[in-house]
Amino acid sequence: MPYKTVLYSESNSIATITLNRADKRNAISYALIDDVTAALSQAARSDAQIVILTGAGSAFCAGMDLENLKQLLGRTPEENLQDSTKMAGLFRALYDFPKPTIAAVNGAAIAGGTGHYATSPSLSPMPSSATPKSASALSRASSQAI
Repeated sequence: MPYKTVLYSESNSIATITLNRADKRNAISYALIDDVTAALSQAARSDAQIVILTGAGSAFCAGMDLENLKQLLGRTPEENLQDSTKMAGLFRALYDFPKPTIAAVNGAAIAGGTGHYATSPSLSPMPSSATPKSASALSRASSQAI
């Protein structure tokens, strides 16, 4: 499935979801929420045994996109509730995700950006330099990160 704001790949039993808004330091937009949620669903259905969540460029995630936050001023309470429900759905998808998940935090993780790796009991943050190259390397990489 083509995504606008994330890159998705699978190799060696690992699905990698890369937040791909490097020009905005991977800030969370409404499109990014939709894309990450869909990519997680794709990874859950795949043969991948592990999912790595990372960011393109120099930041993991700079929090909510300021342009999207400005748009909130003109929205109705119902629209704001819908947006909040969508964000909560993303965090719930991470929390309930059925496979081990690694956050390869490659720079700043600010505000809502920390939610990408702080909401899941199976999500293990680690520097991108320690990211495993195969599912069999998971235990070695996990012990380096923690």
